[in-house]
Amino acid sequence: MELNLRPGFRYLFHTKENIEKEDFRATVIDVLCNENTNYKTLRLEKFIYENGVKLNSLMVTMPYDWIETAKTIEDILGKNLKDVILPSEILLEIDSMY
Repeated sequence: MELNLRPGFRYLFHTKENIEKEDFRATVIDVLCNENTNYKTLRLEKFIYENGVKLNSLMVTMPYDWIETAKTIEDILGKNLKDVILPSEILLEIDSMY
């Protein structure tokens, strides 16, 4: 499955069920691809678990295949975004904080 992740954007990531990790938020650095094996590695920064625990690392890497879904704040709010009083630029700024 292709996630269409954009470098510099912050996402809420949900891992596949067989991975014993919680959902987390992080900013995408990039996706590294090995052309010989079609293996992808996801590089992230500003990593924080949904329970609020921050990971003390500037960069985290993990197999791309571990990720089931990745949503931006706009994806999460969806149609309710029009009901939010703050402009989307402010929401993105809030979402980028860690």
